[in-house]
Amino acid sequence: MFVNPVALRCDVAGDPTFVELLARVRGGLVDAMEHAQTPFQRIVEAVEPQRDPSVQPIFQTALNFIPDSGLDPVELGTTKDDLAFDITTTTSRLVYRTALFDRATAETVVTRYVRLLTAAVDAPTRRVSGLPLLDDAERDLVLRAWVDTAHQAPVSTVVDEVQRQAAATPTATALVCAGVELSYAELNARANRLARLLVSRGVGPETRVALALPRSADLVVAILAVLKSGAAYVPVDTGYPAGRIGYLLSDAEPALVLANPETAALVPAEALVLDGPTGGATAHAGATGEDADLTDADRVAPLRPEHPAYVLYTSGSTGRPKGVVVEHRAVAAYLAWARDAYPGLAGTALLHSPVSFDLTVTGLLGPLTAGGTVRLAGIDSSEARAADGPASSRSPPATCRCSMTTCRPPPTW
Repeated sequence: MFVNPVALRCDVAGDPTFVELLARVRGGLVDAMEHAQTPFQRIVEAVEPQRDPSVQPIFQTALNFIPDSGLDPVELGTTKDDLAFDITTTTSRLVYRTALFDRATAETVVTRYVRLLTAAVDAPTRRVSGLPLLDDAERDLVLRAWVDTAHQAPVSTVVDEVQRQAAATPTATALVCAGVELSYAELNARANRLARLLVSRGVGPETRVALALPRSADLVVAILAVLKSGAAYVPVDTGYPAGRIGYLLSDAEPALVLANPETAALVPAEALVLDGPTGGATAHAGATGEDADLTDADRVAPLRPEHPAYVLYTSGSTGRPKGVVVEHRAVAAYLAWARDAYPGLAGTALLHSPVSFDLTVTGLLGPLTAGGTVRLAGIDSSEARAADGPASSRSPPATCRCSMTTCRPPPTW
């Protein structure tokens, strides 16, 4: 039997009641059924989704209503959907991809779906957001056991944490890169000078600054400067193809782009080019007070823990890259945990991966809030093996080339 799929989008905008949602779905279904003879392939061609041969285009979850014929056996390895609910008037089933779900997870999906439907039938005027998915034990696990909401954690910004450490260990080495060695006081001062320049360009909280800079001391100075200005930094890997760089800059809509002479050709002409040592655009700075930490009075608006700290883009392996916004309070809370979980952050940390990779949040900001030293170098370079080697290094498993008998792989985040 030929089955022509009908794709539906469930609109839950405005938090409708279940009755209202049912009416929306019914209306969408009636409209879709009027075009039921349209071949599904024509729909796919019209929508032009990002294709992935491993999944169905348009949708990955199917709901199949089988009123009379009953359920036929399903051969293993034949499902085309991530999840397929086969619904009959008696016994129903869930068919799932074993590459994504194990049996226990699939059974949990069914249990929660039935729980939600039961609650909806019992109270059809209830708002969709109030319909339960979790049982009491699961809810207690998520809201209490896992997060310990009774614990009072200090709320701060990444800027607060970096400046706290700079004040505590001003003469300690903060950064080493290609012959450049900066103390905490020097790094903090250079970041402050660049931050003031950024503020003068209108940069502040709720804006974004794209960093098209190679791995260098300038890059670290720029990251800290953007954070100090109150803006969120958007790292751009200058090794990316021009098309991807263009897409990231278009999608992120940065208020300003920072580059250096080597990367200026990759970004718009109005980018701010840092053409001197560790932030040459600030070479004019250095007057009394320019090296001092910025306050809210210096910024275009006060910096708050809920403001974005950075935006990292996904790889785009399942479609277009998507920007993930992370707030200061989330980063500060993670760094507080990391300083306790990874004592090596107080030593020398090797930062070898691009800053567009989320592991570098630990490898860069972790040491700079723990009194450690960040060493910027390729993982196989002589700089990486300098002195006694790093006390910590954040690496994906594919880059670990050490024997399990001689070293312990770093924990993953």
